[in-house]
Amino acid sequence: MIIYFTKEQEKACETEENTAVFYAGATYDGQNRYNASSAANEYAKEVGGTTIDLNFEEQGIEWPEDREIGRQLSQMYAENACGDVKVFLGDNDAYNKSEMPTKGLDPNGVRHPLNTWDTVECPALLSNDKISSITVYDPKTQEEIIACDRSQGNGETEDMVRQYNKYLESKGSELRYGLSKSGNVRQCSKVALDKDGSHIAPEYDTTAIRIRDIINSYEPPENSIDLTLENEND
Repeated sequence: MIIYFTKEQEKACETEENTAVFYAGATYDGQNRYNASSAANEYAKEVGGTTIDLNFEEQGIEWPEDREIGRQLSQMYAENACGDVKVFLGDNDAYNKSEMPTKGLDPNGVRHPLNTWDTVECPALLSNDKISSITVYDPKTQEEIIACDRSQGNGETEDMVRQYNKYLESKGSELRYGLSKSGNVRQCSKVALDKDGSHIAPEYDTTAIRIRDIINSYEPPENSIDLTLENEND
């Protein structure tokens, strides 16, 4: 399918160096849900940064209803980003849902398993050689962690992927990223990675199986609050 964008949409996906801010999910403390989107937009306004939401608002255009067009626009925004980028992420991701009851985690803080950050924006940023670093912020506390920094390694995409995977491991996430034979960054399970932690094992079918398993196998704990997300950016 060929997707055509308007000039306003393409303009809204542009960003200057060190200004791009992303978001996904929420932090839930048992009483309140702190949306990453709200935190990201407020932060961007304070520091002179931007989110794709604010860019669309500035262009006076609406976010498209078609999900695939929205994902393509998000990918374009990530591909256009450069320098240091920031992302506000909920404290739990879809890849540790099955372990939530045993770890005392609450499913209401989990971002959608097909959220745009994990499946589109993050792979695009890790593939983007104009990116210097990715810093992750908590939507509630504003605490920050540098997930990957090109200056701390050899500067190659492989090293950025390794660093980000180490960040994911430190957060208890099962999600990992790897490099395909064609050099593209892809979402995968940690069992799909070669020993060096960056390349996807060739015999392993990646994203589709991983996401399907998550959706089909997870049963939310009793008495959990239904916070089904209509927007998969969250």
